[in-house]
Amino acid sequence: MKNIILLSTFVLSQTLLATTLTIYSSGIALVHESYDVGIFKNDTQFTYEGIPDSLVFDSLYTELPKDVKLQSLTYKKATPKSKAALIFDIKNSQSLQSQIQLQYLTRNISFKTDYILNIEDNHASLSGWITLSNTSGKNFKDVTLNLLAGNINNRDNGNIPIAYRAMSMPSSETPQSQEVQNYHLYTIPFKLSLKSNEQKRLKLLDIANITIQNSYKVHAYNPLYLMGERSSKILREISLAETDKTLPAGVFRIYAQEDNTSLLLSQTNIDNTPKNTSLNLKIGQDFDTKLVQKVISRNDTRHTLEATVEYKLINNSSQDRVIDIEIPFNKNSTSTLKSDLKYRFTKGNLATFTLKVKASSQKSFEVNFKSKR
Repeated sequence: MKNIILLSTFVLSQTLLATTLTIYSSGIALVHESYDVGIFKNDTQFTYEGIPDSLVFDSLYTELPKDVKLQSLTYKKATPKSKAALIFDIKNSQSLQSQIQLQYLTRNISFKTDYILNIEDNHASLSGWITLSNTSGKNFKDVTLNLLAGNINNRDNGNIPIAYRAMSMPSSETPQSQEVQNYHLYTIPFKLSLKSNEQKRLKLLDIANITIQNSYKVHAYNPLYLMGERSSKILREISLAETDKTLPAGVFRIYAQEDNTSLLLSQTNIDNTPKNTSLNLKIGQDFDTKLVQKVISRNDTRHTLEATVEYKLINNSSQDRVIDIEIPFNKNSTSTLKSDLKYRFTKGNLATFTLKVKASSQKSFEVNFKSKR
């Protein structure tokens, strides 16, 4: 019996023609490899050692030369003295030089996306980055790299990859998004290498001069169950205007410049965001403002709940604030809300009041709430 080891000097000849790597953020990747190999007449077995330690064995698909019959395939995991390997038991009646195609899934290769947003007054600049991680046990050299953004179904953890070979993309220094089967596919516009136990960082996008809007809001307590006095902090958010870029899910880090010093304002996660979609980002609690809610009177009966509540906005900052107060309250025919101020319902059941509070000042108003038990 003759034994051929691919990637060794004992084969007739062998050449790695191409590798395409499609990485999913769930920690799994799809590998396509094409080899030009030589097999001697009457060989019954050959071994391929270019396999990851974390191969998903039952995902393996191979195409051998048409004159070579595959009888069985064995996967040997890596040991301290040997690499992970595939052993092909074959039936072959002639020497030949041909291609072998391999397609398989491997775990422990992933990508994640993060963004840096630098804000200044009412504008911001955005840069996006991709971080690749490989702990699969295999070194990948000169690969065509695809990234698939989106949440796909998986028998193991919610994500089973779909097979995509390299696709032509517009020429660019950064990856361009392309819709593929309800997901978004990014092809890195150059070949790269990714060794095992290595991380690599790539630029995803740059967008300058994005219009932003600040907003301040506070979620109040349910007035019908409020007792005594409570206070709530005011939350700051910013809204980014629409752009023509898709944004894969990831972490947003928001910075501002102050006296030539960069300050981190917030870290927040975003979901997959289509192009031409505005984006709301949480900054955090406003240091100098708060809402005080105080029950002025309660007139509950056996059949109804009734409370009159005073809302006091306190602004100790040096700037004016326009603040939305969101008060949970049932909007139906058995409930009433009375106030001298205008309000609107948002998100279904939030009675929302918008007030402008000048710097270093306070503003109060009262609301009567009544609802059937």
